[in-house]
Amino acid sequence: MGTAQDRRDESGRSQSMATESDPCTSDTAHGDGRSSRFIQRSFPTPQADTAIVAPVGNCAGSDSGSMRMVEKCLEYQKFLSYIPAPVCELAPDGTTLFVNDSMIKITGYQPEELVGRIWWDVVCPEKQRSQVDKFSEQLQSNDVIDREVALTAKDGSVKTLIWNFTHYIPPDGKSEVVLGCGIDITERKRTEQALRESEERYRTLVETTPDALVLLDMESTILLCNHQAAELLGFDAAEELVGRNGFHLVVSEDHERAATGQDITRQDGRIMGGELDLIRKDGTRLPVEISGSLIRDAEGNPQCYIALFHDVTERKRTAAALEHRLAVEEAVARVSGILAGGEGVDVVQILENLGQAVGADRAYVFRFRDDLRRMDNSHEWCAPGVEPQMGGLQDLATEQFSWWMTGLLRNETIVVDDVAGLPEEAASERAIFEALGVRSGLAVPLSSAGELLGFLGFEDMLGTREWSEEDIRLLRTASEALVAHMQRKRAEETLREAHDELERRVEHRTAALVRANQELRVEITERKRAEESLQEHLRFLQVLIDAVPIPVFYKSVEGVYLGCNAAFATSQGRTKDEFIGKTADDIFPEDVAEAHRSSDQALFAQGGVSATEVKAHWADGIVREVISYKATFQNPDGSLGGLVGTTLDITERKQAEQGIQKLNEELERRVVERTEQLRTANRELRCEVAERQRAEEALEENLRFLQVLIDAVPAPIFYRDTDGVYLGCNAAYETTLGHPKEQVVGKTVYDLFPQPLADSYRAADLELYKRGGVQMYEARSHYADGTDHDVIFYKATFQNADGSLGGLVGTMLDITERKRLEEELANRFDEAVYLADHDPVTGLLNHRSIHARLEQEVHRGRRHGRQVSVVVMDLDEFKLFNDTYGHPVGDEVLQQIAALLRENARETDLLGRYGGDEFTVILPDTNTEGAMVLAERFRSALAQHPYQAPDGLGIPIRMSFGIATYPTNAGQSRELISCADANLYQSKQRGGDTITVSQMPLPAGKVEEGLFEVLDGLVTAVDNKDHYTRQHSENVTDFAAWIAGALELPVESQYTLRVASVLHDVGKIGVPDRVLRKPGRLDEIELAIIRQHVTLGELMIKDVPNLPDVIAAVGSHHERVDGAGYPRGLKKDEIPLLGRIMAVADAYSAMTTDRPYRRALSAQEARAELLRVAGTQLDPDLVEVFLGVLDERSAETADVMPDSAG
Repeated sequence: MGTAQDRRDESGRSQSMATESDPCTSDTAHGDGRSSRFIQRSFPTPQADTAIVAPVGNCAGSDSGSMRMVEKCLEYQKFLSYIPAPVCELAPDGTTLFVNDSMIKITGYQPEELVGRIWWDVVCPEKQRSQVDKFSEQLQSNDVIDREVALTAKDGSVKTLIWNFTHYIPPDGKSEVVLGCGIDITERKRTEQALRESEERYRTLVETTPDALVLLDMESTILLCNHQAAELLGFDAAEELVGRNGFHLVVSEDHERAATGQDITRQDGRIMGGELDLIRKDGTRLPVEISGSLIRDAEGNPQCYIALFHDVTERKRTAAALEHRLAVEEAVARVSGILAGGEGVDVVQILENLGQAVGADRAYVFRFRDDLRRMDNSHEWCAPGVEPQMGGLQDLATEQFSWWMTGLLRNETIVVDDVAGLPEEAASERAIFEALGVRSGLAVPLSSAGELLGFLGFEDMLGTREWSEEDIRLLRTASEALVAHMQRKRAEETLREAHDELERRVEHRTAALVRANQELRVEITERKRAEESLQEHLRFLQVLIDAVPIPVFYKSVEGVYLGCNAAFATSQGRTKDEFIGKTADDIFPEDVAEAHRSSDQALFAQGGVSATEVKAHWADGIVREVISYKATFQNPDGSLGGLVGTTLDITERKQAEQGIQKLNEELERRVVERTEQLRTANRELRCEVAERQRAEEALEENLRFLQVLIDAVPAPIFYRDTDGVYLGCNAAYETTLGHPKEQVVGKTVYDLFPQPLADSYRAADLELYKRGGVQMYEARSHYADGTDHDVIFYKATFQNADGSLGGLVGTMLDITERKRLEEELANRFDEAVYLADHDPVTGLLNHRSIHARLEQEVHRGRRHGRQVSVVVMDLDEFKLFNDTYGHPVGDEVLQQIAALLRENARETDLLGRYGGDEFTVILPDTNTEGAMVLAERFRSALAQHPYQAPDGLGIPIRMSFGIATYPTNAGQSRELISCADANLYQSKQRGGDTITVSQMPLPAGKVEEGLFEVLDGLVTAVDNKDHYTRQHSENVTDFAAWIAGALELPVESQYTLRVASVLHDVGKIGVPDRVLRKPGRLDEIELAIIRQHVTLGELMIKDVPNLPDVIAAVGSHHERVDGAGYPRGLKKDEIPLLGRIMAVADAYSAMTTDRPYRRALSAQEARAELLRVAGTQLDPDLVEVFLGVLDERSAETADVMPDSAG
């Protein structure tokens, strides 16, 4: 038949001839005026290049003319044969006269199978007989027929064509011939069907998406919404929202932000997102997280907006609770820091911190007395606008609060959410609270060693409230710190709690991000693909699902597993084939199967999406905590098809809550587990999947299902070929990247990311292709909002059908928040370390840190053969500052001294506050002479900078200095401190403002520093029971030192006297509080109990090394020279000298200090009483010496202190 080009040429020539003058036809005039057209017809034979010529009518003219007409007719017949459209000629009764090659190709029949037979009997199916009969009637008329006809080919396939049939009369006039020409529209019909199915699937996905979905026109009018949107906004049906303006659903204050996001989306196509408050039908506000994008037509013109949103009320409530909890924790930490300062603790400030943190209107402390029979409101803080009540809450009988006291005695926290709801047995308490205007309250017991001391209370005056368990727990912690002054332990506990809270915040934020990433972006399936392309795409998607490290499965409505990925099969210790076609009853134990069946049926009943925390038994034998996410899917006809599910292992999160000490091990286990899952997924990529051939409808359905499944995975997923070109991604990746899928597919990382990021991504891909397997690494990623985030990439390679490397599939996890929290935790830890080493008032090194640094410097000096000096300084007459101007002014003086020390010290010198008004300077690589130069520099600087008092008077600041040098004076750090301390007291004895050094080591017999700290801690514990004891011990120490200095006792004796004075009342820790703090006179039994404190003190310090003289002094300071003292009844010289000195100092301090049962005596009254008991109770010589010292110091004080009367 010739080539295609030959046929085109012949067709062209035939068309040209027909245009000029049809050579096969002629017009003949009949007698009746009609004109007849004659045509020479031919029919194709089975041979391709021959034809049967059949004269249809008489051709006028000569033989030569007839021959020319025959030749022209042959050309015309050949022309019809080569027309690409199907052509046929029919007799009026439907008999086929002629068909061309296109008709033969479409129907599959040979010419001899069609010519001579009724046309519709051969090519029209039986089911269209009624239409055929109508068509037969039309064919016998003279009308032009245009109609759509479904032809049945020889192989049984159905082809749809549009036929045009035209009638004409042959020249002989005996019969008509019908010429038909068809257009094959089979593919168009299939495309239309595919589009209708695609539209149905789109509507199905809109209704089944778990988020609220709204479609708006360019004027923000709602065109369409799903039932989830109507339900969230409180409407009965979605139709109520259609036609409303979307801005009318946004609260007014968010209008500008919503309009700005809409404008940005309209201008550059970016996906808008953020949080807004919407207005529900009932007028209430609904906080939502919303994202939207612009939909354009084929020409790129904006058509409408699509918006997805979901309720974030619970997330905001959780965030508020977390912020409240952090505020309470920070307040507790702040309180612990205040208590750790030791001096100047302001209880009201502590109450203010705690009260503000928990949002109370009033916070207070009640103290019990009289064997728990009476109680007083000792401290109070009130919020602004709340009337103080402490003045009217003194000397209350506890019997009025029997219900309240019962709980406190059981060490229970008393929680009253609503005073009006108190039980009958608390009627008395309810009446008192209502009289005071209290609406809600909380009380935390203050106990020490099982003894109830009082309680810490919080009240709301303006409304009721529900006290959270977390607030109660933290307030109990604060109460323990208040009772025990646990400085460092309290700070460490607060740090540990803060760390736990940060970890819980990480978990909550991560869960919130996972939920936020569950937005669905559904894309309409491509209209038509070749069967071979569909099969390849299906195989690729199935391999891709297997590469996802998260377990995924899908079931029918009957509970039969339709499939799963490799991660799911591996988690259950089975192959995928063992699941397909089975139910949970075939695979799991009966109880587990029943749980699966119940949750599936509940989901089918309610539809949508479900998320459930369950315990899962996996193949490795470990019971895991997992979140099971399930969502239903529908068949194309709208019926319920089944469910798709995935499980998220949250075992690590649950285990992380067990404590900070397991954090590093848990994180490492999670990394190993995730790596193993990816290795398993990579091995599964090599397994053969998919049957060789499926019917076209099954392929399309599976493709749609798998694409929806990948989009449903909440983690961002992408896949690239070996050249780095994106083959696809899921909706989560689109959202993260800020580009729709169409702008990602076909691009490389260099098209989507900045050059440095793209280079790093490509290098990692090449490394993965080189090594194979699974890759995991941390990197930076650029997000749609222009920010860079820290992420973990998980990547695995996949193979083509022929086994060659096809590319990689990857997912990523955003760890930006975790990184930020880790950095915040590190900063808090550094701050806590700093506070643990530095004094809170001056900022210098504290007592503990000074000892540690001195130990280091002495060790360094010993190793390198260098000297180390230490200067101990004590502020002269500092007690006068505090007594005259108060402790805040005293703190200012200490801060001024610290500043002067910093200005005059060298960079290598170590400055510290040793305690109270004592300072210490460590001088590395410095001998005694150098230390004296530096001490003199300090002394001169203090003399040049007097303290400016509030009344304008400049008060000189004087200090006494003691210097010791390693190794000249001592070989150990604690001995060096003791030697410097002894020299300091020599300076004090010389009148102060003096520098003293020693050339010889301090004699043995000193108390080790660590042991003295323990003993001093006992004194602090006594002070917690009775605040009088600490100040009294310090006063006795000063008075005894004055007497010893006047007597010029040896340094060793003075040191022993100082230690004994500090410890002389340590035995009071064993005296009951009711006796120790009794406001009236003691009876005989109580006197006997109080006198036991001397013996108890001896027992507590008797096993401490190097303290025999101290023990003797402590044990005799209550003996009398007339023999009437206790505990041994010694008299005169039988009483050790140090005990007699302490007796004088103790008596004077006791008389000049306020006590609960009497006011302090004046200085003159106390002097008169000393003279009265001299010779009977006290040593008269020592009384005389002490009164002389008092006279000397009074004269000195008058020179430097302001007149008290002025």
